Amino acid sequence: MVNLFKIDTRNKRRGALLSMAGATGLLLTTLCFGGFGCDNSEPPSITESFNKAQFQSAPAVQDSNHRAQLIADILAASDTVDIAVSRLEDTEVADALIAAHKRGVNVRVVSDWDSWGGGTNPDAGLQLLEDADVLPVYGDGELIYLPEPTLASILGRCQESVAQQYYMCGAGQSGDQGAMTRPGKYNLMSHNFAIIDGMTVWNFPSLVNGEQPWVGWRIESSILAYDFRSEFQQMHGGVFATTLDVYNGPIKSNTNSTVDYLTDQGRMRVLFNPQQRLVKAVIDQVYKAKSSVWLMTDSIGHPQLLKALEYKKNNGFDVRVMVHPAHQAEGDLKVRLQALGARMAPAGLDHLPTMVVIDELPDRNRDRRPRQVISVSHPLWNASPYEVETSRPNDIVKVYPSDLFVDGNMWHLSESGSTVHKDTLLDQYVAAWEEVWER
Repeated sequence: MVNLFKIDTRNKRRGALLSMAGATGLLLTTLCFGGFGCDNSEPPSITESFNKAQFQSAPAVQDSNHRAQLIADILAASDTVDIAVSRLEDTEVADALIAAHKRGVNVRVVSDWDSWGGGTNPDAGLQLLEDADVLPVYGDGELIYLPEPTLASILGRCQESVAQQYYMCGAGQSGDQGAMTRPGKYNLMSHNFAIIDGMTVWNFPSLVNGEQPWVGWRIESSILAYDFRSEFQQMHGGVFATTLDVYNGPIKSNTNSTVDYLTDQGRMRVLFNPQQRLVKAVIDQVYKAKSSVWLMTDSIGHPQLLKALEYKKNNGFDVRVMVHPAHQAEGDLKVRLQALGARMAPAGLDHLPTMVVIDELPDRNRDRRPRQVISVSHPLWNASPYEVETSRPNDIVKVYPSDLFVDGNMWHLSESGSTVHKDTLLDQYVAAWEEVWER
């Protein structure tokens, strides 16, 4: 007997699929006639129409065409410019923001407190903004707060170990007896991004006068702009990583409506710190590596990250590490880095980008694995903001630079699962990493 119900159901499914295909075709045709850059061969995809990406790298910031394009985009803004800068020594960018402000564009700026320094030793660009009444919101300066009660009795006299990058506190008298004190340089607003007219999102290096490579991107995406603006809104409202709740935890909320963003070049993953602990995410990717781990950053302060790198090195992986001698802490961490074969940054560079290249080389079976490139806006600091060392007659508290008190972001490109459309997309970042390594 013929199953009429099955036939009817099959016909309905076929009709639904044809209707969906027709609707999709009509939408793409409409977009094409609407002037979204179609040619005569085929209509564009949705991502090609709305999420155009420029993934960028260059040997230096100051001479980069990307920096000139950033300035041009700010000058061409018609509605809003929301920009977060960890540093602003670049007066040309500051002048562009002031010019946009004078034209009636709503310009809002957030920055790190120590870059302003209370006005006593500010970055030149921030001083220009202040003088032009484009007043940045500053955060992540010195933090003094009440710790858990068991520590209060030993948080007295403190002294800094500059070389090893920690504050050591023991029992004794001081003006802040019983309080946890974190110097401003141990907390960081590391973001460097701009959202222009609610659509164009830039991610760029710190705008300082020193030499450093340009690693970043420019993407036109309203979804990406929405999530970066959610992060910006919190900081502009005064909520930074150092804004604590009653339990001494950051009160910043998660900002991603999504973590994977489609572009015409492929998919990019973005995470925000401290809501999502970025150094831990890097450690996870190191352990997942199948053949090689290449990592460069100004400084490594996370013992568990070193443990992950040592584990890979001891098991035959190609592990390459570069840190900057002017920023890397001395002591046990540096000894372990030297044992790992880490290189120091070239003398001509003032800063290194935090960039990780995973699985560039074939694995031990000579198979090529999907590559990954990860960029983080800040150094790979310790996860723990302090530790207690047993000592006589009183225990000692060591306060560290910590990513718990860092506002930052991480972006992640991967060839896994065909998440990028072009095999060459990651090549420029790998080449940029190798260029610094070989200097």
